Amino acid sequence: MARPKSFEPPQALEIAMKTFWRRGFHAVSIDDLISAMSLSRQSLYDTFGDKETLFAKALSQYENAYLTKEVDHVSSRQPGDRLFGTFAGWIRADDQAAAAGCLLTNSLAEFTDDRPRLRMIVGEINGNYESKLALCCRAAQEEGAIPNHKDCALLAETLLYIRHGIMISKRAGGGANVRAAQAAFAKLLQ
Repeated sequence: MARPKSFEPPQALEIAMKTFWRRGFHAVSIDDLISAMSLSRQSLYDTFGDKETLFAKALSQYENAYLTKEVDHVSSRQPGDRLFGTFAGWIRADDQAAAAGCLLTNSLAEFTDDRPRLRMIVGEINGNYESKLALCCRAAQEEGAIPNHKDCALLAETLLYIRHGIMISKRAGGGANVRAAQAAFAKLLQ
């Protein structure tokens, strides 16, 4: 008969996600995860699988806990502030999470051909995020905050590239040039 788990898998997954977020997939060893999550090697493998599988679960956790909430926040804003206010928020964010950048952005930069499964998962999450931003752009367009001649799919793609650049800058310890970035973004919306 199997013993009951002496840990809470959701909390352990959250710790793994934050460990990968701060350090990256390649820099984190199984021993690092065991130590951070306070698990035995067997418990880690039995509950989460191998390191790649755990990372995939951590990415999913990140998408649900952070990216979905970020897009929901964009959707809930007033039409004129929907995208511009969100953009400004990315620049101004000064919490510890912002200092780590973005797990999605970090993962896009980290994975090349050495981990095709993870590269595919990261690409899917990035595509999901971009699609959600495009829906926000369309809603802002329908409300008159963005001119009708703007291609919302292209605008969302550009917005996502800008976001990734901001997150890389934050992770590197630099601040984005707020006025220049806001001016460039404002031109996109004209």
